[in-house]
Amino acid sequence: MTRLLLLFSASLMTGSLFAQEHADCATALEICNKQPLHLYSNGEGVDPSELDSVTCYSTGGPPGPFEFNISWIRFTVSQGGSLWFIIRPDNTTDDLDFVVFRLSTGNCADKTVVRCMAAGDFVPSSPCMGPTGLLPGQTDINGPAGCPVGADNFLAPLETQTGEIYALAINNFTSSMDSFSIEFCGTALLGCETEVCGTLASNEQTALQTVKIYPNPAVQQETWVEWQLSKPAEITGTLFNMFGIPVRLNHWDAPAGPNRQHLNLEGLPAGVYILTLSDGNAVRSHILQVIN
Repeated sequence: MTRLLLLFSASLMTGSLFAQEHADCATALEICNKQPLHLYSNGEGVDPSELDSVTCYSTGGPPGPFEFNISWIRFTVSQGGSLWFIIRPDNTTDDLDFVVFRLSTGNCADKTVVRCMAAGDFVPSSPCMGPTGLLPGQTDINGPAGCPVGADNFLAPLETQTGEIYALAINNFTSSMDSFSIEFCGTALLGCETEVCGTLASNEQTALQTVKIYPNPAVQQETWVEWQLSKPAEITGTLFNMFGIPVRLNHWDAPAGPNRQHLNLEGLPAGVYILTLSDGNAVRSHILQVIN
């Protein structure tokens, strides 16, 4: 029986905190907004074969079964647009994988893989461990097993249409009871929402365009961030560690055109970070790996 228990635990995320047993597509936790969630993975569910045919697991990886400790989330798009999310394991040594399915008829028997992430190599400070999800600026739709050169833990956002139904399977490859947080964002609206998140909130055109970080992997004293502006804007740059905690905050009054600023990484330990740049209307997020 599906059960939702309120957890009283220290969490880095705001919003609802749940422990749950939504371990099959048919019993997925249904959400209608982007409120942050805190979930437990708990077993493989009644049907442990739901990931057996997905591309990122079945191509180049070890033989199945592929479900270990899985949680399913289901949502319907009430207004089409871009949709992305970040999943953060509470235990940073956990390897979280995920698959996004589109349910063409709303039935789990008619599901099509649209994003598939199986990367992970159990190496400390690896770009394929820790936080994972979909992020603006990413272009890949498939992350195969292992961690090949150039790989990271993020895929391209969903470009959704009104009325589409999706199911998200989050698979903890490493532990049975460790929890994780997930936060959604984007211009798409879910069933009971009225406001978009993290990008254009009105018809005003965003000033913030192309963003580039170099070098990446980054050396503490030698890292720069570049962006293009269609008009002058105040840019806020926030660097988050793998726990979702902001570790650097910058504000720049930037003119229209190309901009270049030094990114202060001094004193930060090696690891994987997420850099977000915002002009007040749009947010651009990029993965940054810091090396010693």
